[in-house]
Amino acid sequence: MRALIVGNSDGIGLSLTKRLLEAGYHLRGISRSASTIDHPAYPHVICDVTSSVYPATLRLLLEAAGGFDVCVYCAGIGELLDVDDMTGEALVRAAST
Repeated sequence: MRALIVGNSDGIGLSLTKRLLEAGYHLRGISRSASTIDHPAYPHVICDVTSSVYPATLRLLLEAAGGFDVCVYCAGIGELLDVDDMTGEALVRAAST
């Protein structure tokens, strides 16, 4: 099985990368940071998803791999949430019927 994980240098993406490699996947990873994983079935590419070269880089990965059976997008930006001060968060209310 061949997999691509976007955003896998840390967090959920890194954990998923390790699990899939343990399961025998041939994996390609792309993220804005270097990877700590050194595995023969895992080439890593450094590229930010917001970069203008990202689409071309992704296309090259796809062509080099001959396609993927699994693709997971884990790239994201997050900020710490202060649960004691939720004034900046959107309020969602259920519609009453």
